[in-house]
Amino acid sequence: MLFLGADLSLNSSGLVIINESATIISQFLLTPPSGSRGVERLYFLEQSLIEFLNANNIIYCCIESPAFGSEQGHLFDLGEWAGIFKLQLFKKGIEFIFAAPNQLKKYASGNATSKKDTIMLDIYKNYNIEIRQNDLADAYILSRICRDYHTEENADLRAYQKDVISSLKKKYKQTSLLQ
Repeated sequence: MLFLGADLSLNSSGLVIINESATIISQFLLTPPSGSRGVERLYFLEQSLIEFLNANNIIYCCIESPAFGSEQGHLFDLGEWAGIFKLQLFKKGIEFIFAAPNQLKKYASGNATSKKDTIMLDIYKNYNIEIRQNDLADAYILSRICRDYHTEENADLRAYQKDVISSLKKKYKQTSLLQ
């Protein structure tokens, strides 16, 4: 089974795939050409995503939900990209969930208000994996959340990680994951 973590952004979307043993299978940055905007940028992102999904046999995905204050003025554009992303997952039959930014931070460090830059350090300290790009670091944590959400091998999780998984399971208990 392959698990995808996706940190969506209009400028640099991080995608990380791990397998059941949490080994990184693939990591990729979707980075539109400099100066591209609007429909041109969305088209590039969509075509790159389709190519990425076709090259990998992903079953599940965890997407970081938007941090509503961070894109200031670009929330509508980011929503268009998120819609395209979800539509492509739906077309491929890939189930997905959303994790809030504070859930991602809590899962990585135990602190829901930790700074974005500390995620890379937490990954190195907790998993001995060196990732030097913020979007890929977030996507890696999201892929681990995805894996732990869908597998029963949670014995090695810390209490704060179990709390994040439990919270997500409660949220998605009554709903279809292909939404």
